Amino acid sequence: MIEPCFPERGLQMKSVVRLLPLLPVIIAPGCQPSQTDIHNQAFESLIGAERTFAATSVATDTKTAFLANFAPDGVVFDDGPVNARSVWEQRPAGGPILSWGPEFADVSAAGDMGYTSGPYEVRMTPDEDAVAWGHFVSVWKKDAEGTWKVVADGGVVHGPATLSPDSVVARAGGGTQRSLPLDDEGIDAAGPALLKVDAEYSSSVAEHGFPASMDDFVDQSARFYRNGQLPFVGKETIVSAASV
Repeated sequence: MIEPCFPERGLQMKSVVRLLPLLPVIIAPGCQPSQTDIHNQAFESLIGAERTFAATSVATDTKTAFLANFAPDGVVFDDGPVNARSVWEQRPAGGPILSWGPEFADVSAAGDMGYTSGPYEVRMTPDEDAVAWGHFVSVWKKDAEGTWKVVADGGVVHGPATLSPDSVVARAGGGTQRSLPLDDEGIDAAGPALLKVDAEYSSSVAEHGFPASMDDFVDQSARFYRNGQLPFVGKETIVSAASV
């Protein structure tokens, strides 16, 4: 979870798939990939998309990377959600070097949505030391062609942190598959159900406070992002941080 102040990947720093030949193939039921295999493949492809996004930012520039990887309706947060493409199309090429890497991520049961989070840093030139650091949180969704695109991106600013773009990425719940993809009826019901829970959570925080609302709404392995500090990991740690 992130507090309501999100500079987009730190740039608002308050100061700066080869078509194979179509051959008829018969696959025995036992050879079909399991749901777990599908889920794992989606996870790995998401991490690959995030790392390609980051590599493009360094090899070319951040503007090129964002325009290539954001969905047409994707948003960044700058005193509220704004269309990412409209923001980046207006920015000049070049500028500071933004680099990052995922350290925590997961994908939906259907493998068509996911999120990534990890540290970023900003350098004015490749040879200079970093001048700003933070953590980003991005929500990804596959488009009609099956390509991952960012639909929402936010983050927080904090002090110096280690950036390891190629490190092993942790998964929520250790990667345990907890549900199956929804059918059409389930998909239609999921949106309103999610909005209902979100409204209940908001009401509970307003009435009882954030720490008192965590047992009913916050997972044990949740992460809490606050400007000026590294992410807090785990419910107990978050409760302590929120009480300060």
